[in-house]
Amino acid sequence: MASRKWLLRQNRDMKKASGAEPLIDGEQPPKIFNWTLPALTVHLEGRKAIRVCKQADACAKLCYALNGTYMFRNVRARHIENLLMVVDNLPAWEAEMAEELRHKRYEHAAIRIHDSGDFLSAEYLHAWLRIMRGAPDIRFYCYTKEVAL
Repeated sequence: MASRKWLLRQNRDMKKASGAEPLIDGEQPPKIFNWTLPALTVHLEGRKAIRVCKQADACAKLCYALNGTYMFRNVRARHIENLLMVVDNLPAWEAEMAEELRHKRYEHAAIRIHDSGDFLSAEYLHAWLRIMRGAPDIRFYCYTKEVAL
């Protein structure tokens, strides 16, 4: 990986869940990681506004990702860094994500796509679909309002 150690992260709750007791069938719970973008619309100096959550109409007023730890300077900076990777060079981001998912760290993992943010374009959604097809042993899940894509 080029610019930083890991694209996918684990917050405190995900780390705790990853070390939980075995499931009812005796299987270990998956290690959970996430990929996050900033919520709603991002305004950056010298750039056109980037609308991340295009279908967020009603939920924008109650968006949990506009409060709490999501607003810490370091957290918001990370989410904006993720967004710029996707917007500025989607093919490079896709290749880096696909490469990262081959690491043994992700054996028996589950990936949550977007605990904030959403699929901001059809191209971005298709990149995720290709990534998922290339990692059949990893579970992926997400919540989205972008059903039209």
